[in-house]
Amino acid sequence: MPKRIPKAALMTAAISLVLIVIGGFFWIENIFYKTNTALNDYTTWGIAIVAFLFLEALTAGSLIAAGFTKEPALRMKLAAFGVAAGLGATTIILADLGSPFNSLALFLTPEVFVPMKLDVIFLSIAIVGGTLFFFLVHAEKEKAANILGKALVAVCVMLLMGTTLMFTSLTGKLAWHSTLEIATAVASAVLAGACIALLLKKTDKPIILTAITALLIIIGIMLADVAQALFTSTSAESASFFEMLAGPHAVLFGLWVVLFLIVPLTLFVTRKQLGLAATLSVVGIFISKYLFITKGNQLVFESHASHLQIPYLGTGASGLVTAPLYVPTLQECLVVVGSIAVVGLIVALAWTLFFRTDTEI
Repeated sequence: MPKRIPKAALMTAAISLVLIVIGGFFWIENIFYKTNTALNDYTTWGIAIVAFLFLEALTAGSLIAAGFTKEPALRMKLAAFGVAAGLGATTIILADLGSPFNSLALFLTPEVFVPMKLDVIFLSIAIVGGTLFFFLVHAEKEKAANILGKALVAVCVMLLMGTTLMFTSLTGKLAWHSTLEIATAVASAVLAGACIALLLKKTDKPIILTAITALLIIIGIMLADVAQALFTSTSAESASFFEMLAGPHAVLFGLWVVLFLIVPLTLFVTRKQLGLAATLSVVGIFISKYLFITKGNQLVFESHASHLQIPYLGTGASGLVTAPLYVPTLQECLVVVGSIAVVGLIVALAWTLFFRTDTEI
């Protein structure tokens, strides 16, 4: 046990507990009044799944970084953060499914290769494996930790691929059927892991180069999407991306490109304000997931979406049929905040139990 509880950890735990209680209240309300999104609605997934994708990227990225890092203290911190993010992602999935019985039904379904179930299975393995990895490093079992660390890298990649498969298999949501999303998801996770390491005061050249490479890959994929949208606007993928360029989210898209891609990349290359660059990159990952979810909900191809409940249809910037713009409710946002607060609480507890001073936060 530490001699002194870090003040930052104590404050983080207190604030997180308050936010968890608030989020929990609205989760319970949602169970009885069903205020969130649904699979038979045009807003199949909303801000809750945005948060899940974000926390999944933090989970996979942190555990991948822990698997490749050699310094024991940093490995433990990355593993602790990855497990905490994974538990936060689990919480938001439980909330989005509504009743806990829905989650139980998902686990008990006999179809093992259902994309959503594969996603849950790999996330569970990542959480359990990350916890075991943490304690192996703590017990100085270096050989076993190294083997498990490399195995966790493979599990995290499969987790990201499983999530992508879940999106690309949804009927009526052709805007999510992007073959480039696998590369984007992996690059975002790698970027997240490098940024978490940088925020934990590890400023080694390989970590900075990793962040730069991941950002360049994301920017490259984005430019490929722009070219496809401008020159081949007949496909679902290109039409949905065109909505990002010229539709109601054009300002947010431009802000993401400039402030959360180009600015961090510039700071990483010049090695200035690395903490700011890492923070902007992490926020940018959340925004990119929001844009990804939004374009899937907005663009609707009627012949493929007969099962969706759509209140009215309009015409988007691409000239194709669009559904109403998705705007998350306050209740949804508070449930998301409560789930993210779970991460803060677990990290605060880990730091309190295993790290001694405020300087180690």
